[in-house]
Amino acid sequence: PSTEYLDLRPVPDSGIIGVKLQPHDKKAPFALGEIRYTVTGLELGETALKFIFGRGKREIQSHRAFIQVFPPLRLFPRNMTLIMGSKFQITSRGGPQPDANVEYTVTSANIASVDASGVVTGNKLGASVIIGKAVGINKVTGQRVVYSQDSIDVHVIQVQGIKIHTPLTRMKSGTVMPVWAEGIPDVLSPIIIGSVNP
Repeated sequence: PSTEYLDLRPVPDSGIIGVKLQPHDKKAPFALGEIRYTVTGLELGETALKFIFGRGKREIQSHRAFIQVFPPLRLFPRNMTLIMGSKFQITSRGGPQPDANVEYTVTSANIASVDASGVVTGNKLGASVIIGKAVGINKVTGQRVVYSQDSIDVHVIQVQGIKIHTPLTRMKSGTVMPVWAEGIPDVLSPIIIGSVNP
């Protein structure tokens, strides 16, 4: 049907989203009787959208569709350096809340592996990419949906040595002094060195 003669109006509950009629594309035509709208997130938050057809006593309203505008999924650290046998935990921010789970995959599992909770293990020298996807289930269709995704680079390198740092060089008997170890090169933090299984 032509939208010029169809009094169909989108009514969002707030200004969190913008709704615009999608024009017909001759290269990718719509199905018969199909009308499409583009919904754009303008601000973070939750709102609802309904459509109204007709006026006055002949007005018909659709069910409200609830919409959440969320920040994109981001994985941290953005660049991870490991040695063989070391482990590090990925953290994530963003994505829809609270319904989405983050699933992880790796492009080269022989170089680095990642478990379901986002713990990365260095397996072999080289570089790989870990992809995280915020996924959920569409409550209407029951199908799996990828809401947002992000990726980080992982490098597994050879440790060249260990440096021991101490805050003092002289101390009296009975004094307790902390020391910590860092890897060589400097990108190997004490957390990475300490996570290696001997």
